[in-house]
Amino acid sequence: AGAGTWAWLGGRSTGGRRGKPPASAADGPEPLWRADVADKWQRQLPMPLGKVVATLSDDALLGLDAKTGNEVWSYPLLSSGQQVTTDGKAVYGFLPDYDEGKGLSLHAFSPDDGTMRRRVARLADFNGTVNDAEMIAAAGGVLYLAARQKGASSTDYTAQAKDWRLLAVDLRTGKKLWQRSTGVVYPANGSLAISAKAVGKRLIAAGKGAATPDYSVGAMDLGTGERLWSMDIPRERLDTSFLIPGQLAADRKHVYVSSGRVWALRLSDGKVAWVFGDDRNPGDIEQNGRRYGPPAVRDSVVYAAEGSRGLVALDADTGKLLWEEKEDLTKDDTPRLDRPPIVGEKHVYAPLTNGISAVDRRTHRSVWTYSTPAIRFVAHAAAGQLIAADTTTVTALPFE
Repeated sequence: AGAGTWAWLGGRSTGGRRGKPPASAADGPEPLWRADVADKWQRQLPMPLGKVVATLSDDALLGLDAKTGNEVWSYPLLSSGQQVTTDGKAVYGFLPDYDEGKGLSLHAFSPDDGTMRRRVARLADFNGTVNDAEMIAAAGGVLYLAARQKGASSTDYTAQAKDWRLLAVDLRTGKKLWQRSTGVVYPANGSLAISAKAVGKRLIAAGKGAATPDYSVGAMDLGTGERLWSMDIPRERLDTSFLIPGQLAADRKHVYVSSGRVWALRLSDGKVAWVFGDDRNPGDIEQNGRRYGPPAVRDSVVYAAEGSRGLVALDADTGKLLWEEKEDLTKDDTPRLDRPPIVGEKHVYAPLTNGISAVDRRTHRSVWTYSTPAIRFVAHAAAGQLIAADTTTVTALPFE
């Protein structure tokens, strides 16, 4: 497992980025606020945390006020490529250990003011440098990460595989709950990104391995780390996209992935529950290219972008087509097939090549489109906001 380099920082609180934007929409709503945030790497999604939206810039982790977009705190990053993770309650990361050899030091940071709340754990047997640890997920009071054991000196990634371990650490006590051998991890390599989600008593992870062209999906027992099942899903030859960390689609019955088709795998044993996409016309797409975008699921309905045509909505239990978007999109507004839709109460927000579209869940038609270069979208449901992030700005749109 592994999604990118998850490392971290230290610093002080500051205030100040201005949050009120000028209107900038194409037949869409006026933004609620917009903040200037330079993030040329676009390493991860913004993180809604109560009254704050935490996001990375080129040189810092920032806390933006969810009402105004004003910056309320900032911590400087120590190097490019760093990332953090969250369970919705706090931000978690590690302080890189370059010289002292004290091991991997895990920390929790307050979402309210960005201060270092406490050290979660120090793992003396593991390296703490940027390229030797990788956070995967935080859920249910447990932090899941991959880390490289001390004493490993080979620069050959294949040889390093025996040095990596998958760990679970109790966030309250700092106790290591379990560790398991895992394959080699490639920190900061976006093309090998892993998306993971805790569902019930299982940790579900999906991604593209280095040794296979297909997507690999697997489940582990949260309590013991035991691998319960794994399954390879065919990936189209020209599919260069990857699963988005933090946006794996799963419910209590299935995990949902896609490429040439949409697949539902049973959480209980990994067996195929249903497949959608055979005998469908995806519209004008490249031969052997991706046909379906990453899915999203809500209220027993699975949503995915289909080729150049728009959204399809599928019954989560059976894979039956419930509805499809009623208008054909123009060539300038075709769906992005590397980003999942975001599902609200009234609308499904579908990323497009030049923006995002709000599709009414009742009429199955787009009610507005908003022009933006953003490719990262996440819902801040408590604030009623759809957060959009590009290389220079973070924007809040109405989320219904």
